[in-house]
Amino acid sequence: MANLNSSVIVEGLRFPEGPRWHDGRLFFSDMHDCQVLALDPDGVLGPVVEVQGQPSGLGWDPQGRLLVVSMIDRRLLRLEVDSNGAQELVEVASLGAWATWHCNDMVVDALGRAYVGNFGFDLDTQPVVPSSTCIVRVDPDGSVHLAASDMRFPNGSVITPDGSTLFVCTADASNPSETGVRRGAIEACEVAVPGAGLP
Repeated sequence: MANLNSSVIVEGLRFPEGPRWHDGRLFFSDMHDCQVLALDPDGVLGPVVEVQGQPSGLGWDPQGRLLVVSMIDRRLLRLEVDSNGAQELVEVASLGAWATWHCNDMVVDALGRAYVGNFGFDLDTQPVVPSSTCIVRVDPDGSVHLAASDMRFPNGSVITPDGSTLFVCTADASNPSETGVRRGAIEACEVAVPGAGLP
């Protein structure tokens, strides 16, 4: 086995989540600090946008605009930047009718369709009562559609390069193994729109 070396390139983060590589930089959400950040290849970290509802999943639409999941208020937002550089987060879709608890990870295909998961249940209030949930697809017009159901804490989503399959990690967050590791699986869902691979 090859020897692998690691080094710390960023410190002081509170809860980094949802990394995505885009346009030569690593974007990610620092959820508990309510910020989306970007790291360049030289190790320079900079703020992108503040999201008061706690950011999670990230992606980009075909026009190159950042899409971000706002966890606590269960919304999908888009970052608009005007000709003067002024930024504004606008709502693409409200997901409260679908998400039974905080929204989390997301992946966006080449057609601009966003696949968004959610916790499914409250992790912090005892006793924890786990329940299955769904993944929704948000189309560019803001309409929301069921993409997959009966998912246990879906988190960590990717789409195959040909756009045919969505892979999602699922975990039983309420039922850790004897070693303390949460049990989980990788599940595949048919996307069924040829040519809708990653941008």
